[in-house]
Amino acid sequence: MVIVDLGMPVMGGFDFLGGVRALLSCSDIPVIVRTGRDFSAEDRSKLRGASQILNRGDFASAGLAEKLRGLTA
Repeated sequence: MVIVDLGMPVMGGFDFLGGVRALLSCSDIPVIVRTGRDFSAEDRSKLRGASQILNRGDFASAGLAEKLRGLTA
């Protein structure tokens, strides 16, 4: 599993997600996008390759850990 923040400093999260999904050897890796921003229709289209999108404000650290355990079970 990979957890991605869309605001990464060196490579944007959208670029990372597109690159991972383009690699056949990585196509089955769950990619979780964690963000605090609202999305335009174009952004949502780019995020179709994400396994899950989690809003940063929806989960405290303990809640996030529990959510991630549920996604990998």
